[in-house]
Amino acid sequence: MSDKIKVTTKKKAAPKRTTKAAATVVDAAPVAGIATLAAPTRDEISARAHELYVKSGHPGGRDLEFWLEAERQLLDERKV
Repeated sequence: MSDKIKVTTKKKAAPKRTTKAAATVVDAAPVAGIATLAAPTRDEISARAHELYVKSGHPGGRDLEFWLEAERQLLDERKV
């Protein structure tokens, strides 16, 4: 008969966090004179950028230009 030795180890407790993150509360009420804009979706921007690309005769290398112009146009359309 053999003697077996049982070895146990204690797990160290996770260190406690002593700092707390401060939450900033922002009033969601609209400010007079400032319109709340819904940002255009990626699909909306993509569709508009494609329209601009087609209207410009399918030029290569101007994808960023068309994307930014499409985004600007959509934001302008949403302004009150």
